[in-house]
Amino acid sequence: MNSISRFFWLCCALCAPACASEESILKTVRAHLIIDDCLTACRIAGQALQQNPDSKTLWISYLSALCHARNEKGALDTFRQFVLRFPEEKSNREILEKVSWCIIENSYASPSPIIRLTAVLGAFFSQDAKGVVLLRRSLHDENSQVRAATIKLASHLRDSSLQDEIMGVLLKDSVWKVRVEAIRAVGQMQMVEAKPRLLDLIGNDKIHDSEKAAAIEAVVKMVDRVEPEQLKQLVSSDRAGFRLLACELIAHYQLADQADLLVPLLSDYHAGVRAGALQTLGLLRIKTVQGSGITEIAARACRDSDPSVSISGAWLLALNDPSQTLGGQQVLKGFLSYPDPKMRQLAAGAVAALGKYGQPLLSQEFRTTRDHYVKMNLAIGLIGQRTETQAACHSLFKALSNHKENWMWKEEGIFRYIAQSDLTHSEEIPNYPEAVNQLTRLEVLEILAILQYPYAQQAIKAFLKERRWGLTGMASALLLTEGDEAAVDLVRGLLQDSDKEVRIQAALILALWGSEEAVVKQLQDAYATADRDLKGQILEGIGRIGSETSLPFLAERLQDPFPTLRIIAAAVTLECLYH
Repeated sequence: MNSISRFFWLCCALCAPACASEESILKTVRAHLIIDDCLTACRIAGQALQQNPDSKTLWISYLSALCHARNEKGALDTFRQFVLRFPEEKSNREILEKVSWCIIENSYASPSPIIRLTAVLGAFFSQDAKGVVLLRRSLHDENSQVRAATIKLASHLRDSSLQDEIMGVLLKDSVWKVRVEAIRAVGQMQMVEAKPRLLDLIGNDKIHDSEKAAAIEAVVKMVDRVEPEQLKQLVSSDRAGFRLLACELIAHYQLADQADLLVPLLSDYHAGVRAGALQTLGLLRIKTVQGSGITEIAARACRDSDPSVSISGAWLLALNDPSQTLGGQQVLKGFLSYPDPKMRQLAAGAVAALGKYGQPLLSQEFRTTRDHYVKMNLAIGLIGQRTETQAACHSLFKALSNHKENWMWKEEGIFRYIAQSDLTHSEEIPNYPEAVNQLTRLEVLEILAILQYPYAQQAIKAFLKERRWGLTGMASALLLTEGDEAAVDLVRGLLQDSDKEVRIQAALILALWGSEEAVVKQLQDAYATADRDLKGQILEGIGRIGSETSLPFLAERLQDPFPTLRIIAAAVTLECLYH
């Protein structure tokens, strides 16, 4: 239809008489919606429906007009009456989609940042063009926490308009936490046009360390290759960030032929650069650099005034001196009983990272240490080598049972280890420290399940009993990964447990972790007696599964009196529709 005929049809439709046929009324309503005259569309459709209340098409037309007008209360009231009159339409995909979008779009106009954030989450789960539009708006939200959370979500999409908006945030936003998320996003989305800005940040020694670290990681992700001349410039830079970037690039691309460039960094004034250079030499697995033996270099680094550099040097020495004549393992042993617990945990992560080169220190210190964090990390090192696995699993089981404080994984260069959580509350992810703690403990439980530890299911049951499992939608979207089948089997075995709470929590974890459709009915049955928080978690679990069989249940939840539950139900409905 060309523009002239389209205009003619629109004018005719808008001028349709009140006594017109049902078909012409429907055309008139659609015409008013096309020009965004929602009030007139609602009035015409409403008057027609009063005259013919048995017309299903008029009900749908009126409901569509209310949704288009973002009249959430009117749409929900009409939807309730519609499904009472036409029960078979409770799962009508088109209607459920319109009502869900009405709830989400209307909720984003709320003055409450939490409500707006929940609406953004719903838009993200839709994976739809409408969702992208709302995400773009939310990137300019007045609340910095909402902006930061939106960037996290948007980075999982590949929409070019979102990339343009995130680039604008990176260049202009005044809140450093928002900028950090933008930096991570451009790296994940591999936006090469952001590279000059990232390099500016890396070279700025006045910015927050988290910004610099994120920028280095982002550049490494988007660089396909690096020229020797570029590396030389980075190494000789007067900015510590650029020198660290050189280490990252050499390690990432295994550029053993450029190892000589690392030599001046071994005596760098910045401790992080010294540690980075030592770890890079270890990853390259070379024996000499500029005529000097790696073992001699590492031995000198063991005496560094900075403990983190000494630990990196000892790790490198133990890796390259299997005879242990120079004592890399002995240096690490000393750090395992260091006064500062953070250094003890870092040293345990370094020993675990040695792999087979960590014997016999791994076994010896595992049996004698009284620091349960050191013991846990050494146990994970033993399990990685399939050595003393039952004893190692038992120590992890005891730690899970006896130590109830929050845990987290920490990363210092190439060393990854479990430590006591130092995370604080995050507006983007409610209960963030507890969410990370749950996931950390779940990863340990997964290790026990994979190794078929006899008490693994007992440990999982205790976990579900003592700590209510149920991540927020934001946490599950951004933090959760799928579980190993062995661990899923153990949780599945708890669906018939005598304890109702364990059964519900097991169903939740299988929904969020394993997307198991078999637990949908169990979750729906538990909904009526659950408290408000658990209801939200049940809805999110149902959304993770994404089964269309949930649509009749969700149609009722769209009418929940609590705004947050209504928004979650709308988001979950879209997940199931678009799954």
